[in-house]
Amino acid sequence: MDKASLRRSYLNARKSLTKLEVRSKNQLISQRLINFVSWKNLGLVHLYLPMLESNEVDTIPIIHYIRSNFGKLRIAVPKVESTSTLSHYLLTESTQLETSSWGIQEPVEASIPVAVDQIDLV
Repeated sequence: MDKASLRRSYLNARKSLTKLEVRSKNQLISQRLINFVSWKNLGLVHLYLPMLESNEVDTIPIIHYIRSNFGKLRIAVPKVESTSTLSHYLLTESTQLETSSWGIQEPVEASIPVAVDQIDLV
């Protein structure tokens, strides 16, 4: 199966979930990640901003957890530059976001770039 077929298959599977299933699975994934990771040893975590209408895993609770419990831990998010290139930017309370042509929330160009070798966890 090629990448496009896999994407369609998983999108259809996610969209078939009820709101209760999505909420339950999101809570379970967030809790497992929070319990699994040794957050205190990290400096920079990379997360994506979810497309909630596609029932992607909601990373916002994880972002809130990090900000509430590990104030010095920085968060980076991706920005699609082309079909084959991602850039990475710091996500702060003041980061301005815009919706891309793909419908993804991304940092605006004025955001602070992050080098891949600075990222401790994806």
